[in-house]
Amino acid sequence: MANYKQIIYSKTPTAAIDPSLSSGTFSIKTKPIPSSHDVPPDSLLVRVHYLSLDPAMRQWLTAKRSYIAPVELGAVMRGQSIAQVIEVGSDLKAQYAVGDWVVAYSGWQEYALVTAKEAEKVVVPPGGQPTDAMSVLGMTGLTAYFGMLEVGQPKPGETVVVSGAAGATGMVAGQIAKIKGAKRVVGLAGSADKCEFLTKELGFDAAINYKDEDWKNQLKEATPEYIDVFFDNVGGEILDACLARAARDARFAICGAISQYNVAKPQGPASFMAVIVSAPCVSISCVGLLANANYFLRHYRLSV
Repeated sequence: MANYKQIIYSKTPTAAIDPSLSSGTFSIKTKPIPSSHDVPPDSLLVRVHYLSLDPAMRQWLTAKRSYIAPVELGAVMRGQSIAQVIEVGSDLKAQYAVGDWVVAYSGWQEYALVTAKEAEKVVVPPGGQPTDAMSVLGMTGLTAYFGMLEVGQPKPGETVVVSGAAGATGMVAGQIAKIKGAKRVVGLAGSADKCEFLTKELGFDAAINYKDEDWKNQLKEATPEYIDVFFDNVGGEILDACLARAARDARFAICGAISQYNVAKPQGPASFMAVIVSAPCVSISCVGLLANANYFLRHYRLSV
């Protein structure tokens, strides 16, 4: 009988996580691939082709207070995947067929048994591919869509700044801002190549490499009319710099803080005083953003 591999969460990491197997944070376990007789009536046996590796996963390991319970030690590492159906449980044969592509909450393993609630059939649009359901048409794209439109609410003539702009969520958020008529969209990214990608491929008006020594001056020059909308994926020093550049009635969509996930003592915002001393010239609404499947479904039902 053939075996398959699972990635097991084995050891609580230090602040600066080392995800390599040698660190002991994760380990590999092998198990026999389930047969058709092992598939419950309400489940699918799927073969995982692609895993989504997301910044939020770092928080799933050690966060004491979060929107989702931490991954338990000894469990398969939590994660979403693009998978293909190998076997169909008897109760699901009207909905699924062998060979169907699904987005599945399979965890980090090569094969998985998932219930109907843990899988969603992928409809591949013309010219598309199954992996689109885990990127621009999936959680990251929808997070950008709702975060920018419901929290950011960019208007024609406004200036929008996106941190982590070359990432899966940031690149979509910036393009949505352009579509909605933003006068100026500025992205922050971590390399010259990423900045070139933002301006030449995605249509950002300016891009700043935050690893440059003078990146704060570049941000000031790129936002002469200050910042109306800030879509933040990074937090830390970048959030501070953008707080100091906030326009009146600015909207800050706080989507992530990846710069703080691997530090023992996360850095809190230090620029709120700039907002206080500028009042009533400046007022900011900062809204934390958590977009999940229930949120998308509720919004869709209300919309139609």
